[in-house]
Amino acid sequence: MGVTIDFYAIDESQSKAFIANLEPERRATAVGICNFATGVLYLPASLMAGAFWTITPSLAFAVAAALSLGKLIWTPPEAQWGSHADV
Repeated sequence: MGVTIDFYAIDESQSKAFIANLEPERRATAVGICNFATGVLYLPASLMAGAFWTITPSLAFAVAAALSLGKLIWTPPEAQWGSHADV
């Protein structure tokens, strides 16, 4: 559990710092909009995972694995790791 919390703390702080750098004059608004958009996207995903879970718990994991594998295959390697030269 400690590793998950540590990863979340690192990821969350870097994301907020990146967003704050994009919009330095309205940082709180930018972070709020990003968190709102994230919440709007997480809600249907959570509802779908819950629906799959009611059918059978393994279905929720199978769908998540299939979507992850599909994304890995569909995305070109240079887009997966990104290029930091344009940042």
